[in-house]
Amino acid sequence: MSFVDSYRVGVGAGTRALGGVGRAAARLSAKLNDDTAFASRFTRAGRVLADRLRSTVATLATAPTKSWTGQALQRRNRPETLDAISLAGARFEWIQKKLRSV
Repeated sequence: MSFVDSYRVGVGAGTRALGGVGRAAARLSAKLNDDTAFASRFTRAGRVLADRLRSTVATLATAPTKSWTGQALQRRNRPETLDAISLAGARFEWIQKKLRSV
C-alpha cells in the first residue's frame, strides 16, 4: 500500500489517461476514504494476496522443475481442484460485475 500512497496523481489525470479504469480507481479511492470498515477489509485482502504472491514466487524460485511434472499435475486434475477453480472464476466474475455497477 505504500506504493499506492506515495504515487498520488490527480483524479482528472487518471481518468483521462486510463478511461474507465481511471474512473473505477477514483470511485474505489472515494469508497476507501469514506467507508473505514470497507477500507480495513480491502487492506487486509491486499495483504493476504501479497503474502500469497510472495510465497508463490519464493516456491517457484527454489523448486526444482521436475517437481511440477508428477504430483502437481495429478493434483491439478482432481475433481475437487477443478471445482475450486470453477468457483474462484465465478467469484471473480461476480466481483467484476459488482465493480462495474458501482
